[in-house]
Amino acid sequence: MKRQFVPFEEEKEDEPVSYTMDPAADSLACGWMLDFFCLNLCQAFCEDDIEEFKRNRNIAEAIIHGLSRLTAHHLRTIYVCQFLTRIVEGKTLDAQFESDARLTPLESALMIWNKIRKEKETLHDQIHHLLEIQAVAVCMEKASYKEAEGVFERIFGDTEDDKPLKMKLLMIINKKDPYHPFFQCFTYKCMIDRVKIYANQVLTEKSSSFLMKAALKVVESKKDEEIFVESSSSETENSEKQNANLESPASSTSVTRSHESLLPLSQNVLENSQHQDFDETRIKIRSRRSKRTLQSLKNSIKSTKKHIITTKDSNKNKANNETNTSERPRRWKRRAWSWDEDKKLKSGVKKYGEGHWQKILSTYTFCSRTNVMLKDRWRTLKKLELVSSDSEP
Repeated sequence: MKRQFVPFEEEKEDEPVSYTMDPAADSLACGWMLDFFCLNLCQAFCEDDIEEFKRNRNIAEAIIHGLSRLTAHHLRTIYVCQFLTRIVEGKTLDAQFESDARLTPLESALMIWNKIRKEKETLHDQIHHLLEIQAVAVCMEKASYKEAEGVFERIFGDTEDDKPLKMKLLMIINKKDPYHPFFQCFTYKCMIDRVKIYANQVLTEKSSSFLMKAALKVVESKKDEEIFVESSSSETENSEKQNANLESPASSTSVTRSHESLLPLSQNVLENSQHQDFDETRIKIRSRRSKRTLQSLKNSIKSTKKHIITTKDSNKNKANNETNTSERPRRWKRRAWSWDEDKKLKSGVKKYGEGHWQKILSTYTFCSRTNVMLKDRWRTLKKLELVSSDSEP
């Protein structure tokens, strides 16, 4: 009997639709990613994992730089990331986060905390007071008494708030006693522990974000699918055992003899029989799946085909564009600003003033930057409130 081959007719695929990025959707997606890495940042801070903290900080910083517009939710998440970053560098007095080089990391952290703290909240008030105390205590611990006086003046100034605390700290500074019992009651570790409590609160809040909900939903669906396959295979095994018990003694004897006759066969024959049994079991499991699952599989296959066709077309267009524009100059690829470059830019503006971009570029070493890039970056830093508005040297 001859086999007849039916020619395969390809389905007519829809023409690929060009994708246009919607600014609102882009901002929303970036907000989800920022929430996710802010969550990871808080987790690493609570676990004292500095390497993981730095890795997530760098990713969060890159996402912040890529935000096309800022919402109130974005701004609060950015403040949380900035606050924890300054707390981690709290004892590094040389670390600079503001355009004013005199400000220590804990002073900068206190400025950000005042933007996100809630009034009449016990934990928030405790963190506020501990930041004020430790901003002075860290300077005195390193025997920088003049710097401790400057920190005291910038934090308290002429205000009458917290007058008992103000008088106590002024007395300790005049005595130049970094090991005063007052500092032993409000230690740096005590401040870190309170901030960890706040970070755990942020973890609870961010764990209910859209991206985490979607990820948990996918994980749960995979678990359900694995449980379904295991239960289906156990049902198949039970049915086979029941069928074997219902057979007569004569048939069981014949089955035993047939197994004895299979022993001398090659291992390949045994493997083939095992694969056949496995295929039959897999077919039974597949037959139990719902029509909705099969339909979703068909849709995913169809979308994959469309994606492959779209990718091929885009690659062809890209190749044609490259051949047509081979004589054109290559465009610069956008590269994120590093923390070191931001630090040099802030130092340059403090030294020469805002607007002297060419002088800053020639004084400091930047990687493939122009004076226009320096100006745009400074505008971005001011927009994100990463520097103060006062930029005069």
